[in-house]
Amino acid sequence: MIRLIATDLDGTLLEKGGALPEGFYEVADELKQTGILLVASSGRQYDNLRRKFQPIAGEMGFVCENGGLNALGREIVSVHPMDRAAVLSIIQTLQGLGLSVLLSGVRCCYTWAGDRSFCDEMVYGLRNTMTIVDDFSQIDDDFIKLAAYHPGTIEPFMDRLQQKWGAAVNVARSGMEWCDFNLSNKGMGLKDLMRRLNIAPAEAAAFGDNYNDESMLCEVGHPFLMESADAGLWKPGIRKCSHVLDVWRAILQNGGELPEGAF
Repeated sequence: MIRLIATDLDGTLLEKGGALPEGFYEVADELKQTGILLVASSGRQYDNLRRKFQPIAGEMGFVCENGGLNALGREIVSVHPMDRAAVLSIIQTLQGLGLSVLLSGVRCCYTWAGDRSFCDEMVYGLRNTMTIVDDFSQIDDDFIKLAAYHPGTIEPFMDRLQQKWGAAVNVARSGMEWCDFNLSNKGMGLKDLMRRLNIAPAEAAAFGDNYNDESMLCEVGHPFLMESADAGLWKPGIRKCSHVLDVWRAILQNGGELPEGAF
């Protein structure tokens, strides 16, 4: 029986524009009644995710900051901090390339005061809990994720960033415009939650659409990719998904089991 469903948000669960799909809360309630834990897995910060799922946040699991911080309801289960000196060095590289920087700590996110339009988008667009700083080195917090942003696409920078930093940290594209740097990944975060709850891979399903979801899909017995996912992500055993809620409803209609031969 499926005991846990983990899902990415942007490009997977959420509609274009960022809204939860129609019928989400009804299906989420049925999952709870069936004994299936719903886990939101994202590069977003913990507070942002709790606001997004506010009516049921206390009943969910959260893999936040690509596995940098992981929680069950309000209980923080694990934190995976990065090396401070390495983070500050990566920031120098990113700013030298003209990329915007979003640094995630345990308490909040941080960005550079000199990048005003990006600051405004983070505060008023994404509604992150933010502190705007003049000097990243003066921050008194554990660093758990670093993200680089370039409007339009981050792709022209990916090879250079992978070559320079890929041996020291996990470097993964997140959507079209972001590149994430972590010591953790979504798979590590999900594994922490599954270990805490004594859930085996065969009892878990996960849904994603991008390269930062790959590690999470490897931790479960029932991995799904959205049909729009890049060709490089498809591996044997991964199933195709058009609409996340359709799969969840099928599991519910089959008594908590994934129907044989479906999807």
